[in-house]
Amino acid sequence: MRRSTPGEGLSRRTLLAGAGALLLAGCGPSPRSSRPIVLATGDTKGVYYSYGIEVANALAFELGGVTIEVRSTSGSVDNLQRIARGTADLAIVAADAALDAASGRANFPAPVSFDGVARLYDDFIHLVVPADSPIRSVTDLPGHRLSLGSPGSGTELIAGRILETAAVSIDPADNLHLGINECILAMSQGRLEAFFWSGGLPTVGVTELAATTPIRLIDIGGLSAGMRTLAGLSYRSATVPARTYGIPEEITTIAVPNYLVVARNMSEDLVFGFTEGLFRHRDEMAQRVSAIGKLDIGRAIYTAPIELHPGALRYYRSTRD
Repeated sequence: MRRSTPGEGLSRRTLLAGAGALLLAGCGPSPRSSRPIVLATGDTKGVYYSYGIEVANALAFELGGVTIEVRSTSGSVDNLQRIARGTADLAIVAADAALDAASGRANFPAPVSFDGVARLYDDFIHLVVPADSPIRSVTDLPGHRLSLGSPGSGTELIAGRILETAAVSIDPADNLHLGINECILAMSQGRLEAFFWSGGLPTVGVTELAATTPIRLIDIGGLSAGMRTLAGLSYRSATVPARTYGIPEEITTIAVPNYLVVARNMSEDLVFGFTEGLFRHRDEMAQRVSAIGKLDIGRAIYTAPIELHPGALRYYRSTRD
């Protein structure tokens, strides 16, 4: 197999990302060889999408034989519903949505058939307001124009659980149901007073917003214990470091792991190749998307209660030989 140099990777990334679809190499037989293998990600200004572009580009230099297409989506719930419908094969998803899908609860009327490939990095829940906003806590949100996330997103799922934990009710008329791209535009234009976002640090879109519109993050870390009681152990308290997005003080929030998952009927050889390529190119990819630097082979296997795909498990075992 020929490996890319960093310069080659960047050039190919630019060309393919600009086209909006990635035609990549694959390895081994695929049960879905009649159509491209689809990698479902998230909004184009979020970490899921940039992470997916990098992963797909790296695999282009590792594998050969099938086509992979990177799709922008609403996020975790949407991605898992696509796997359930057979319109996505690989996806980046948050652990809470993955647990719902595997259990057949909440947004999933029946269990979804998928397996884990790797634990990637943790999402940090952002509750963003303008710097001069009167909103100081979750309990201040009622009566303000806000977004709990786009329909079918992991943000919408976790925002609803945060409000339930805090015993806060929002008038449906005040919720604009926006994705991160739309939230950034609406807040910069003064049409939005608060929005939730579940994403890695830093999220490109929030960085762009902060460059033109001073913002604050609302401290919600104290709700993490109640979140675990309400919906399971996917949630933990975490700290957003000072100076992130130009905010002078550190903020506590809620974090949730993200997984790369795959449809269960994907061939073992193909998933082995995906997993191998992910780690082979980690350092190069992390130069462009910092969240990829969090990928650690010692932690990647911890996708429980989502079982690892046999191809991924075979890769991890091979590294111990």
